[in-house]
Amino acid sequence: MDGLLHGHKGLAYLLCLAVAICFFMAIFGARKSAKANKVFDGINRFGVLMIGRVNLLVGIAALVMTSTSVLSAWVIGSVLLWGIVEVARPRLIAPEVAAVRDGKVGGAGMVIGVVAQLLAIVAIFGLMTVRPG
Repeated sequence: MDGLLHGHKGLAYLLCLAVAICFFMAIFGARKSAKANKVFDGINRFGVLMIGRVNLLVGIAALVMTSTSVLSAWVIGSVLLWGIVEVARPRLIAPEVAAVRDGKVGGAGMVIGVVAQLLAIVAIFGLMTVRPG
């Protein structure tokens, strides 16, 4: 059981690192350079979304194994906040990635999407730490 919780925390730290890298890349070059955009796309798609999805499944497994209620306020809040991360990718980030790939300069949607992901993940991290209710 301790290994599962340790893995959950480790994935959470890795997720925070990935979204922080995406944040800095979106600000400093992924909107202009095709090569930086390709790296950004891979980190956002696999480093943020896939690690986050795996971490969500590991967290649910930890909840079941510790007999914690899935209807706790912090669990519901975390799942709802993860929805922001999932929606920001196709609505805000993916169109800008495609625009840069087509040779255009990306707009503010990429930065806004990554900031939304960053704030949602930081809020989830806070909920997991404090566990209100």
